[in-house]
Amino acid sequence: MFMKKQILACFLVILTAFVPLLGGCGKESDQAKAVYLAVSGDAQKTLFEKAAKKYKDETGKTVKIKTFSEKTDGKIKVLDKNTKTVSIFAIENNSEFEKLKDYCEDITDSRINSYLSDRKLSLRSDDGKKTYAVPLEISGHGIVYNKDIIDKYFKLQKSEGEITSIAQVRDFKSLKRLVEGLNAKKDELGINSVFASPSLKGEDAFDWHSGILNVPFYYEFSGNEDYDAADRAFMNSKEIDFRYDKEYKDLLDLITANSTDKASFASKSNEDALSEFSQNRAAMIIGDDGILKDTKNKDGQRAGLLPLYLDISGNKNQGITIKRKSYLAVNKKADKADKTAALEFLDWLVSSKQGKKILSEDMGTLTPFNTFEEGDLPDDPLKKETGRYMNDSSLENVLWVITEPIRDITKGKTATALSEYMRGEKTFDQTKETVKDGFKMENR
Repeated sequence: MFMKKQILACFLVILTAFVPLLGGCGKESDQAKAVYLAVSGDAQKTLFEKAAKKYKDETGKTVKIKTFSEKTDGKIKVLDKNTKTVSIFAIENNSEFEKLKDYCEDITDSRINSYLSDRKLSLRSDDGKKTYAVPLEISGHGIVYNKDIIDKYFKLQKSEGEITSIAQVRDFKSLKRLVEGLNAKKDELGINSVFASPSLKGEDAFDWHSGILNVPFYYEFSGNEDYDAADRAFMNSKEIDFRYDKEYKDLLDLITANSTDKASFASKSNEDALSEFSQNRAAMIIGDDGILKDTKNKDGQRAGLLPLYLDISGNKNQGITIKRKSYLAVNKKADKADKTAALEFLDWLVSSKQGKKILSEDMGTLTPFNTFEEGDLPDDPLKKETGRYMNDSSLENVLWVITEPIRDITKGKTATALSEYMRGEKTFDQTKETVKDGFKMENR
């Protein structure tokens, strides 16, 4: 949530595969001609330029880069015009997948799909049996905490039964005990509040709220009979019941009661919250695992990540929220040789030493593939925390289900209503109805 917004450009990566000449030229149909990979952002452009060089050094196959329109309709035009040559293309979210799924090859049996640490992270058929695209990058979202402040608090604990280790925080009840304990000792800890100010100023408000709101939505749409994935069930629903409204309210109330003064909420931005956290004036902040990149003292700050726990009966193994982006799909209308070359390149990118190094070190990207061992993870404490949650098979991490573009009117009404509740200006029942009506208006 606290990531700086960027205007993303898109481009094409053209991969030309050369088949070695063994006793003569191979058949043209046996050779991969070109693979066009449409992905987003200047940072990814740099990544693939470096990957292209390393890939050619190791395999002899050439990768070239060209610019490309970022809009879905533009991708469709290129796919239609270059049916036989476009082999790989990027998909940004489920909404775009709905428009592009007819171009997606079934990659269920591919090596890159087998590397996924959790198949729920991929874009699949409604019944979940077929995989069509895999995410190149993931990020974790939840409660980021200052380890030094938390450790200092644990050392102050003297009464039997008090929480003395972060490992004891496993659900909402234990999170509540920790937060209220921190608040009771905030003077001794030298903090102004447990949580940094909620970022409720302007456009920051919906981003802040959606990170918390996503958790009850995930649990509401998990286990849907028609859709294997909660995000697709959410996207195709006509309305939201808000089944876990009480549990959501309890979490929101906990954050509100242990943040700064309510009267200041409306004037606080992301930058204000980051400043409070980075200057050790708050022990916790709601955000994702990229948050330390935006703090002023990132090099000296020790941070950890906790889930946004909901007090749902029987839910004992909740993990953090996982966001996915930069899905890659193979064009099912491409020639067989081009599909093979495309999958070989993707396999190399996430399993070879050089490919993994480019993703982890050069891009600082956390990927969802089990080919990445602990030593392959980005050198960032919160990225490593996300990796730890991903590799813990005992946990059920929460998928980010609010993946489709949300209209500004819905963002505005939802954020305003929730912010008014946090400031004590509206009842929760009024707020709940506004949220339900707002998402119903989306006509998803």
